[in-house]
Amino acid sequence: MKTTRVIVANHPRLLRELLLNTFSEEGDIEVVAEVQDESQIAGAVGKTHPDCIIVGLENAQDPPTACLSLLSDYPNLRVIAIADDGNSLKVYWSEPRIRSKQIEASEAAILSALRAATEPTGRPQ
Repeated sequence: MKTTRVIVANHPRLLRELLLNTFSEEGDIEVVAEVQDESQIAGAVGKTHPDCIIVGLENAQDPPTACLSLLSDYPNLRVIAIADDGNSLKVYWSEPRIRSKQIEASEAAILSALRAATEPTGRPQ
């Protein structure tokens, strides 16, 4: 079984703790870094080389600021963005241009999108 390497970034502490708790129960997901401030995301990605990063999303219509540059620098990276209200999730990837897909706001959808990051097509289901 392939392990999906994940960074959990810039969410309120409670949401980060919920995500970390969920991932700790999944044998195929490894959290390689936890980042509290958006300015630390690029450095953490450079050091840990994750498959996926989970970031906060202020506006469900616009990609997170860090998302576009990260996807340009790391084309195999997947970004899952969770809206502040917790009711909207989007996954971003590059193939060769940046794409996104709205996904269900659920634990199962997050896990599915994370696992898709290590699949050959890399496309979220």
